[in-house]
Amino acid sequence: MTLERITPPTKIFLTLPEVKSHLRITSDDEDAYVSQLSIGAEAHLDGYSGILGRALLTQIWEMRLPSFRHRRFNIPLPPLQSINSIKYLDLQGAEQLVSSSIYNVDTGGTSGGTVELKDGQVWPSIVTQRQDAVRVRFTCGYGERSDVPAPILSAALLIVGALYETRESSVIGKSVVDNPSVKMLINPYVLVGTHIDNADQT
Repeated sequence: MTLERITPPTKIFLTLPEVKSHLRITSDDEDAYVSQLSIGAEAHLDGYSGILGRALLTQIWEMRLPSFRHRRFNIPLPPLQSINSIKYLDLQGAEQLVSSSIYNVDTGGTSGGTVELKDGQVWPSIVTQRQDAVRVRFTCGYGERSDVPAPILSAALLIVGALYETRESSVIGKSVVDNPSVKMLINPYVLVGTHIDNADQT
């Protein structure tokens, strides 16, 4: 399985005024630097490479698989909002669209969504020897910034604060990840096994 973000969030996760208020900064001298730290904190938490294993603000991703494998497969990066399309390469290598009438989508709340064939339906035949023979495009994320759980936002602010105070590449005895407050806030939202091949489902 491979994942690619097609459309990133269009909204700002942490606003500059709230970050400056958290850092108790009153001047505008470091606005650009603070904004970069905010982007870094978001990247640390968000998306497939983020430590939460989930999407925060609304965004679009594409999952690529070598085959359909089973009747049901998981969609990573919850919360799943919708399946935009499922496409595949047919036996001649031409791209085709799977009709949404043959499968069901379970958004799964905040725990992760699934796609499953309806009774009596089968997945179409696909070309072999291609790691991207099946392409599932989906929209995920909590939605707007106000929809993101408050503990995640609080953790992001703490991470920005740690980055702002520690400007060297390494400092003995300090770690953003080891901050007990950050761990306490994000632990309920960290998905286990998010980097395992999600296609291996029965």
